Parts: sequence; structure tokens; C-alpha cells
Amino acid sequence: MADNDNTSPVKPFVGQIKGGLKPSMKMTIMGIVHSKPDRFVLTLISNPSEPETDIGLEVTVSFRERSVVRNAKVSGKWGKEEKNIPYFPFTPMQHFKILLRSHVSDYMKKP
Repeated sequence: MADNDNTSPVKPFVGQIKGGLKPSMKMTIMGIVHSKPDRFVLTLISNPSEPETDIGLEVTVSFRERSVVRNAKVSGKWGKEEKNIPYFPFTPMQHFKILLRSHVSDYMKKP
């Protein structure tokens, strides 16, 4: 996407977690917020080519609503959205870091 062009098509990053995500693993996602952001979505899935695959974690960051929504889809059913955050941690043109740590039965999210 061009630096100042918010109309360019989105090109999602698709990568692999070598060996899969296991309990106690930590993952760091870093980036820079666009100068005129609308939103971005972070999705952790087991098979991106299958539309009905489970979604272990989906984080939707909305700049209009100043919200960070977290959810998961298991066996085709979405869970309850989590929206509580003490403040909105993202600023246009600023670096960000999202730290994820997996647990046996869930994920601890820290935007």
C-alpha cells in the first residue's frame, strides 16, 4: 500500500508459525499505523485456504470507533466478543507492538 494512499487494495500478510502454535509460546507483531487509518485486522487461523476453518484469534482495530475487538471461531461458531480496553493504544504514523502469549486453553491478549 502506498504511504499516503488509503485507497490502495489491501495485501494481507500470510505466514506460517513454524511447528504450529503451542502453549507458552510468545508472538510479537510489530508495525506502523497508516497516516489515515480506518482499521486493521489480525487473524490467527490454522488453514487460510479453507473458508470454514477455525479462527484461534481475530483482533479488529477500528480507528473510527477507537476500539480493539477480540474474538475466536471454533467449530463454525463465533465466541463472545471482548472489547474492554483501558485506552486506545494506536496512533497514526506511530509504531506499535502487539504481544501474544498462548496458554493451554486460551490466549492472553495485550494490545
